[in-house]
Amino acid sequence: MGIFSTTLQPSGPLRPFDPPLGVDLSFCMPVETVLILREKLSSWSGDDFEIKDSHGTVALLCSGSARSILRNKKEIKDSSGRVLFKLENKSNGFLADIHATSPEGKNLFTMTAKWAWGSKMIGNFTNTSDNSLVTLSLKGDMFGGSAEIRMGEKGNERPVATITRKTENVGKSVMRELLGAQTYQVTIPAGVDISLIASFCIAFDEAFNEQH
Repeated sequence: MGIFSTTLQPSGPLRPFDPPLGVDLSFCMPVETVLILREKLSSWSGDDFEIKDSHGTVALLCSGSARSILRNKKEIKDSSGRVLFKLENKSNGFLADIHATSPEGKNLFTMTAKWAWGSKMIGNFTNTSDNSLVTLSLKGDMFGGSAEIRMGEKGNERPVATITRKTENVGKSVMRELLGAQTYQVTIPAGVDISLIASFCIAFDEAFNEQH
């Protein structure tokens, strides 16, 4: 459980997005936001996350069911418990295929990851601001280093979020490593949907877990 193995050199500072970028624009913050995504050791599924901001305030919730088929269904909720997205992992073989839908069943985004001959993770969604199709890619390898989520074509990419794997004190760190539980710090620029980015990070983590 974890998606980094090498360290990525940042491509530059995170510039604010205007118009906003995301699915739910109410989650586009006016300032840069740092989220801490922490897998719960006590979770029945092993995949539930605590998602707090840098001040320790609960920003989002993620819950999964150990009884769901292949542990492949999760819900992303706001801090009050209202369901925002439902994530379903339809991975098969060397291709990860994760879909996010609204509570009403509308497709919100997809994420695919190919593991043969090098890994490649790509996400697609329609930006609510202008109805444009946006493609996000994960650059870096998430297990012990850092990575970025970027948009745009190669050579003209723009960072949308940076991700680092956090370590804790020795005793907790060893136990969490043995159980495969990870803690990620995600920095998101102003104007980007934090619920979307958190969901992408969880989807990336889930895709990696399917293959390891």
